[in-house]
Amino acid sequence: MNTEDDQGKPGKPAKAYKPTANQAKILEVMLNPDCRFLGVGKQCELAGVERSVHYRAFRDPEFVEHYRKESRALVVRALGPVINAQIREALGGSTPAAKVILGMAGEYSEKQDVRILDKNGEAQSFGGMAQMSDEEIEAELARYERIGKATKA
Repeated sequence: MNTEDDQGKPGKPAKAYKPTANQAKILEVMLNPDCRFLGVGKQCELAGVERSVHYRAFRDPEFVEHYRKESRALVVRALGPVINAQIREALGGSTPAAKVILGMAGEYSEKQDVRILDKNGEAQSFGGMAQMSDEEIEAELARYERIGKATKA
């Protein structure tokens, strides 16, 4: 339970936002995964409300925040099945799915090969930056900065 006031100080419990009946109808449709690609008009039609209800609702900062919280909650509820589906795909041999799962676990990241052209137009590779110390990276960046300034002169 949130017990902070508007400035984040302890105080009275925060009042929970309660959408109007029409806002609740449009919210229910908008949060339905089957309706995510429908336009505003079709969503309002399914909710049984006028389009103006949608537009007025999204001008209300409290409604927008409520919508964001409900959207995040919907995503959080779906995480387990989504992760399990990715794992099944990875175990079935899908390289992209395996990369996603390993990346989420912090065990994989894409190799980055940054190329900067020197004054002669030659590509300089930074493929090993991940293994470089902060000092080495700073030295390389300073070197390329000098090269860049020299080409502008």
